[in-house]
Amino acid sequence: MNLKVCVYNFVDIKEMDDQVAIAYVTNVDGWEIKKTYVVYKDSYKLDLNIEFNQKVKNINSIKPRLFFPAPFIGELEGDFQNGVVINTKGNSVNIVSENNLNQAWIMPGVFGAQDKYFVHSLINDRKNFVQRAFYKKLENKLYPILEGPQVNKEESWDLSFYVGPKLINDLVSVDERLEGTLSFGWLSWLCKLLLQLLAWLHSFLGNFGLAIIIMTILLKLPFTPLTISGRKRMEEYQKYQPTINRIRTKYKNDIQKQQAEIIKFHKDHNLSPAAPMLGCLPLLIQMPILFALYRMLNNYLGLYQAPFAGWLVNLSAKDPYYVLPILMGVSMFIQQRMTPVADSKQKVMMMFMPLILTAVFINFPAGLVLYWLTNNLLTIGEDFLRKKYYK
Repeated sequence: MNLKVCVYNFVDIKEMDDQVAIAYVTNVDGWEIKKTYVVYKDSYKLDLNIEFNQKVKNINSIKPRLFFPAPFIGELEGDFQNGVVINTKGNSVNIVSENNLNQAWIMPGVFGAQDKYFVHSLINDRKNFVQRAFYKKLENKLYPILEGPQVNKEESWDLSFYVGPKLINDLVSVDERLEGTLSFGWLSWLCKLLLQLLAWLHSFLGNFGLAIIIMTILLKLPFTPLTISGRKRMEEYQKYQPTINRIRTKYKNDIQKQQAEIIKFHKDHNLSPAAPMLGCLPLLIQMPILFALYRMLNNYLGLYQAPFAGWLVNLSAKDPYYVLPILMGVSMFIQQRMTPVADSKQKVMMMFMPLILTAVFINFPAGLVLYWLTNNLLTIGEDFLRKKYYK
């Protein structure tokens, strides 16, 4: 197949109140092809009008293709490129992984590519210019390609694109379907709620680090009564743990007798077998929030290079000096010391837990570690007040 790359020449520019129209033209095989781009000043929408004008009588048909580059920031560690394609229901988009780019899509309504923070995509094809769409890698750069129909007479088409950052308000204002390009995963609904709360707090405080701290307080307040009650019950239960372990040891060869004696012991002392779980319940509730924050901090441009204070100049990246992870580990160690544990094996495990979690969190985004550190400090404050109150 004979493929020609056209070089366009600038011919005109018109500026209006809210948009700028820029026209280019080229000539190929007796055809004059004119492209007029309309750039909007208040959004990342881009309109394109393509005109095919016949300049000679006897002319061969032409099959046009539009190439546009996928966004990619080479300087950004961990940046990626993958496809964006309309799904079968037509009300949102699917993300096409790098392994599935070697295929073609017939007349897609949305077609483009994205990286971590930006998206370039066709969003509207009013007169069905695109007959087929596919991806091509040229010199390690990904290009979405839109293949038009066979042109044998004068024609014109209008297409619209989104070319800009993956900021939720900007995406939705141009095309609601593009909201699916935000890589929040199965906790997308929770990520969006947290994102709206964080953005609202940032509008008042002007600092994402302070916004994360205040958000942590607001998220923890509703669970404070449950946390205090759960930890109190767990500590009361721990007092009886040695006796329960002796019952298990005494009847280790008779499981039915063992279970009967343990149930009787719980009834005699008005204990609930679920007490240990109640102590862990607040932590289990926090886990979805933790995962949602991790996805949000890693994939939302609004938080990219957001500073907090001092050496923390990018809350979406790890703490360069590991101060926050170490403080988080120390706060967890203090928490463990404030929680009496009767079982020796459990005590050893809980002593190692701060070290394990510090190692896990050490390369996590600083904003996420700040959230967990603030949460730990609030829990320590809760324990201190609870013990003082009950004493």
